[in-house]
Amino acid sequence: MLRMILSSACLAAAGVLLISGCETSNVSDPSDNIAPQIGAISGVSDGGTASGTESLTAAATDNLAVTSFTLAIDGTQVASSPNGSLSYDWDTTAAADGSHALVFTARDAAGNTDTETLNVTVNNAAPADAEDPVISSITGVSDGGTSSGTANINATATDNVGVTSFKLEIDGTEVASESDGSLAYSWDTTAEADGDFELVFTARDAAGNSATTTYDVTVDNSAPAGATVSGVVYAPNGTDPVSGALVYAVDDSGASSVSAAGDPPAEDYYAYDYTEANGSFELTGVPEGMQTFKLVKGAFTKQFDFDVAAGANELPAVQTTLPASSGGGGAVEELVVVTGLFDSIENVLAKIGLGDVNEFGQLVLGSETFTLVDGTGALDDADYPNFLDFMGDPANYEDVVKKLTAKDVQKVMDDLRVEQSEWTGTYMDNHVKEAMEWAKSEQNVEIITLSAEEKAKWDAKLMQITEKWVSDAKSKGFPSDAIVNDIKALINK
Repeated sequence: MLRMILSSACLAAAGVLLISGCETSNVSDPSDNIAPQIGAISGVSDGGTASGTESLTAAATDNLAVTSFTLAIDGTQVASSPNGSLSYDWDTTAAADGSHALVFTARDAAGNTDTETLNVTVNNAAPADAEDPVISSITGVSDGGTSSGTANINATATDNVGVTSFKLEIDGTEVASESDGSLAYSWDTTAEADGDFELVFTARDAAGNSATTTYDVTVDNSAPAGATVSGVVYAPNGTDPVSGALVYAVDDSGASSVSAAGDPPAEDYYAYDYTEANGSFELTGVPEGMQTFKLVKGAFTKQFDFDVAAGANELPAVQTTLPASSGGGGAVEELVVVTGLFDSIENVLAKIGLGDVNEFGQLVLGSETFTLVDGTGALDDADYPNFLDFMGDPANYEDVVKKLTAKDVQKVMDDLRVEQSEWTGTYMDNHVKEAMEWAKSEQNVEIITLSAEEKAKWDAKLMQITEKWVSDAKSKGFPSDAIVNDIKALINK
């Protein structure tokens, strides 16, 4: 074998054997009989499975040089390279499911070869779906409840792939069916005999997985004496409808009558209802004449009298608008709002009528009908108390704690405590780590681990600060010793 060697000054003259001014020499090498070696192949494996697009890479070496490196799939060359590096994006969706032979071949200039064959199974069939749908909500009727008139039933079902069938059967007869996860049916209970009925909701997916929910409902259309009263409940701004508000007619006789879905009022009633998403409600069986009505939504309560006539009555919006402040038949629990960095509850309350709103959708300070506390230091201390000063008043502290332990609010806090604690802990742990890494990489901050002796010195100095806080807090009536002990117990967990 004849080998031509050129100096570096002649490398640009590829293909020219003799160039004036270039040093050349002919060196006779013994015949090359060493075959290339195919090394690592990634993206697929022999006996393995492939799907979608697989990014294949392969490498080959030779004692002199690899001059050709090819890939053939089922006998058809699909990729080639003039050196020992080969890559190919294999779209397996264009191939039939089943076994395929991938042959990698490396050659050198002397014609020596190395071949590597991988048998790969293509499988692009969708995996079997074994997950059942979930019937997530049913409204309009309640399990064990009573229905009358027309019950507007709405149900929702979800599935990991998709709901393909959703039906409702009443006493074994299918009355509604949909091909997705949303089902609606207006049940005219007046066409049924009074008594018990079984409502079965069934959702299915394409794989045949199913979910079933059964409600036992009592139909009672024994005509209540009295009239119908309807209307729409609005927020204090008189514009936005309020959903989920309790509306009822007070029964002074002490015998409640017409029931509905949801928790009944705490006092006797003729009829009650909870407002729909559009704020609407309807009360049936209300006696004619002057009656007392009440609206209740969270911290808002309103009471008024209305002269009920025979037949249908619609309450005017002026009476069904929740109050912005206490007085004139309306009552609003004292609201305390602390300003924050990431939310603006004060602006939300202003928009529903508890204050004026400027052109940017923000509360006009001084117009609010609630107590506003400065939690960020951005408000004028002369007009708005600082959060720490506000909470430092034992009277305020007790009042706020009492509000937080009210039944409805306490339930929300209980439901969120685990999730919120986990989220906060994870966020703070990760944020501290990120901050430390940033400080080291961007600001050249050196992290020093204190020795036990040095740590003891710092702990002693910090203890003085803790002891002063305990003393100051105790003088204001706070259980500061218990608070510190609880914190220490949490640290040691």
